[in-house]
Amino acid sequence: MAHSTLLCPCSFYRYVLEPELSFNADGTAISPMAVFNDLPTTSLLTLHLDVPHSWLVEAVWSPYDLDNIHLDGVEGSRVHADFQLKNILVEGQSVGGVSLRTYNLC
Repeated sequence: MAHSTLLCPCSFYRYVLEPELSFNADGTAISPMAVFNDLPTTSLLTLHLDVPHSWLVEAVWSPYDLDNIHLDGVEGSRVHADFQLKNILVEGQSVGGVSLRTYNLC
């Protein structure tokens, strides 16, 4: 029995990393985006961001339940979501002059 025909990838990834902000003609910032084409329409999909552990990022708008996406039930087979960086934790330490005592900064 050929099981390889039943298997499909479990995850689909796109990296979105812009080195600097981009603006359109009226001065509004252009949001970076990831586009996925030819995804399976009958599978249950989840949309989330894989960000550093010190970032708190959450979905602020989407007409769909991002944990339970069935593309065959999506109008136009296109899912859109806006995410926002809510908080970022900056960690570090310093070393004091003569005593070389360490001070935690978090």
